[in-house]
Amino acid sequence: MLFVTMTYGPTILLGPYYSYPLSRDIWFYVNRLDTLLFLATVTTGALFGARFGKKELTYKLTLYLFIISMGLVFLSLLRTLFM
Repeated sequence: MLFVTMTYGPTILLGPYYSYPLSRDIWFYVNRLDTLLFLATVTTGALFGARFGKKELTYKLTLYLFIISMGLVFLSLLRTLFM
């Protein structure tokens, strides 16, 4: 939830900060992809906890989605530190 509020909070309060709608950079899409991957991680983790589907497949999918999501969070934090 902290990441979601960091991503969407300033946009909701201050409005879009782009000069025109098509000026989005790669980090815009990285942040959106990270949010979607985090939601997919929570969903597959819940499916694994409910023992829905194949146990090994949902566990591996949850693990891989979590690793990718945390990697993108790390890249976003590095971006904020060095830019």
